[in-house]
Amino acid sequence: MDHPCACKVTRVDDVLVLGEPCGFHGDWRRKEVHAALLAAAQGSVPPVAMRLHCPECGELHVDRGEFATKTDARQALGVRSIVDDAAFYDQLKLLARFVRLAGYDGLMVCLDEMVNLYKLANVQARNANYEQILRILNDSLQGSAVGLGFVLGGTPEFLLDTRRGLYSYSALQGRLSQNQFANAGLVDFTGPVVRLTSLTPEDFYVLLQKIRHVHAGGEEAKYALPDNGIYSFMEHCSKRVGDTYFRTPRTTITAFINLLAVLEQNAGASWQQLLGAIDVARDTGGEADVEVEGDDDFASFKL
Repeated sequence: MDHPCACKVTRVDDVLVLGEPCGFHGDWRRKEVHAALLAAAQGSVPPVAMRLHCPECGELHVDRGEFATKTDARQALGVRSIVDDAAFYDQLKLLARFVRLAGYDGLMVCLDEMVNLYKLANVQARNANYEQILRILNDSLQGSAVGLGFVLGGTPEFLLDTRRGLYSYSALQGRLSQNQFANAGLVDFTGPVVRLTSLTPEDFYVLLQKIRHVHAGGEEAKYALPDNGIYSFMEHCSKRVGDTYFRTPRTTITAFINLLAVLEQNAGASWQQLLGAIDVARDTGGEADVEVEGDDDFASFKL
């Protein structure tokens, strides 16, 4: 399907050779848009199947990965590549350019549960993912990914394990190693790795206060539990599960929210009586993060 306006914009490289753009391209900052598309057509980001629409189309002015196969993309647009796993990071860099053109400072990508890469049994699959992380890290440190930031969340094993974690990839180990002077309570937040410490009881008390505030819609008059009730709740949890109630607080927070819900919906309920009936289980969810399958590069046999 051809572009409905006079300029017939259907491909990235078509935009770059136009003598007179359509109204849509004129309304946007044409030079900046062309510069962003130039990155896709000449080198740093490979061109992919995309369609730019003018107002006559009645559609949003976005680029879309609307083709599932390279054959469909080539037949419709004459482009020989599509957005897939190999090109996904390149397209994020291109998207970040357009985000900045829209007036934002940039695009922030958050990837959590990175421990799942650590748990991959296939060595080649792990290394392929670590190579992409290395590429992202290099672009970030060298400033070649303008307006694009990444936050990766993982367990200490995911980072420090020299057999399966990021430290098993020598190039990443050198770039992510800890500042040798940041020890004995000293910290360094300028490096690529920020090591998070466990919550203290004081931190957890503040966290429960914040949860209560959000649960009440920000109105102190609607607090279902007083401050001394929070302290009593923490004391009850400490007797049940020990210091894990604030170090791994997933189940503790769930129990606290359930307590607030009951108090909110039952005006005559007493939190003192409810506390004795609360059963707080030890949070064992994090133990699965370090359970991994055997590497496929080792074989076992019997004679």
